[in-house]
Amino acid sequence: MPLTALEVRLHITFICCLAVIINSIVPKRTYDNKKNNNIPTEKIEMYKKVIETVPTIEIKGATMPYTSLNEHMFSFLDKEGKLGLRLPKQERDEFIAKYKTKL
Repeated sequence: MPLTALEVRLHITFICCLAVIINSIVPKRTYDNKKNNNIPTEKIEMYKKVIETVPTIEIKGATMPYTSLNEHMFSFLDKEGKLGLRLPKQERDEFIAKYKTKL
């Protein structure tokens, strides 16, 4: 059964909160896959755990893990393990203000 728009927003908000935690972790080791991906293992594992909380969303990508909904990417880990999120303007502004971050 597809998620409602409210359920998707709640899951994205949850993922946003965890993004602050994920981006603050100091890596102890790196993960190397066949594509020479050096994303810190701890960040990949945390990203997987967060995404697994939403059964209808799966992680895609060979070298850069990402999630998408209706063909629109809304989260990813870059090669350094930094989490990127795509949020609607209102949620983005609230997130930036609450966590004192920037674009």
